[in-house]
Amino acid sequence: MTQEKSFFVFCNEEIDSNFVYVSPSIKRVLGYEPTEWLESTMAAYCHPEELALGRLLSAYLLKKDYLVHGSNLHVLHKNGEFITLEAIISSCYNLRAITFAQIDQDQIGQTKRSRTVDKWFVFKTDGQVTARNLSPNNHALLARLEHELNSGESIQLTPQPRVILALQTGSDPTIMYASCLSETLLGANNEKLIGEKFTTFVHPDQKEYVLSKFSQLQEDPHVAHMSFLFDSNTSWVKLMAVCWSCSDAILVTACHDQNRGHLRHIMDSGSSTSDVDV
Repeated sequence: MTQEKSFFVFCNEEIDSNFVYVSPSIKRVLGYEPTEWLESTMAAYCHPEELALGRLLSAYLLKKDYLVHGSNLHVLHKNGEFITLEAIISSCYNLRAITFAQIDQDQIGQTKRSRTVDKWFVFKTDGQVTARNLSPNNHALLARLEHELNSGESIQLTPQPRVILALQTGSDPTIMYASCLSETLLGANNEKLIGEKFTTFVHPDQKEYVLSKFSQLQEDPHVAHMSFLFDSNTSWVKLMAVCWSCSDAILVTACHDQNRGHLRHIMDSGSSTSDVDV
């Protein structure tokens, strides 16, 4: 596995969200103990020049409810310096999963991980933000959200049902965490999932395909998409998922794949299932 400095957090789905879980490797990256970040917000550690636009961007991304997006941030190390981190963020109903990886300034937007994310936002130290693949039509939305934030108005959000899984790194990853919608979307509650190998629930014809994806993520960090069948006890549920890794875990965000027409193809040929853009 690539020996990078990275960690992950879970935070609630709010504009000024609190961290509800912080993985151990934050110590190697930023010098903090995980407990020092718990119940605090990103605003406490971001570069002052990035706060206002960062808050607007947070509101925009929650409103758009993108499955996955990425950015770079300048985050305060415990020693008082600002460190450049690459962030991959995925939204999941009432939870956000974020991985942070330490990078050099000249790597911003150039890593494989950043190049495999469709929606990418670059924060500059002068407070400006540039975006990749952002439609001009969204400028009106940004202006409206900025007004709502400044006036204290409530922003209405309509998050899509998704589940986030955190898997222990390794050749056949074990499920360490499953978010609250696991029973609704997967037909399996947390007690059934946690502690089990992820491939226990994957269609037999697709296990090799899924394990290959996980191996690639750990060897060469990037963001991957896959479509697979999940055992929900009574039937096979077709899922679309985005997955990526950090030092402490492989993260998977999944939702129901509404394209039912491909079920037979996926069951017959799991190992050749192509990536899908979700």
